[in-house]
Amino acid sequence: MSEIRALNGLGDIDKGARLQVEESLTPDMDIVIGGFGPVLTGFGTRLLTPFNEAQMEEDPGVFVELTYEQAMDLNAKLSATLNKMTRKR
Repeated sequence: MSEIRALNGLGDIDKGARLQVEESLTPDMDIVIGGFGPVLTGFGTRLLTPFNEAQMEEDPGVFVELTYEQAMDLNAKLSATLNKMTRKR
């Protein structure tokens, strides 16, 4: 596996890239959200954004492991936020 590298800047972000969601192979974890990569910004590499397919081929990316309960909580929070955003449009 290659070393995780940072994208060179905000211009390298692919706004059409999508995250991977899979079942985890890690004990005591259930869900993997994968395909993130760090981006160099004025604040260092604190920003993580989704990789597109080509970027994932050359870089392993960053993966978030969640329990079932954590994934359900994240799902509820995303749903609530998207619902608020939809009402504003």
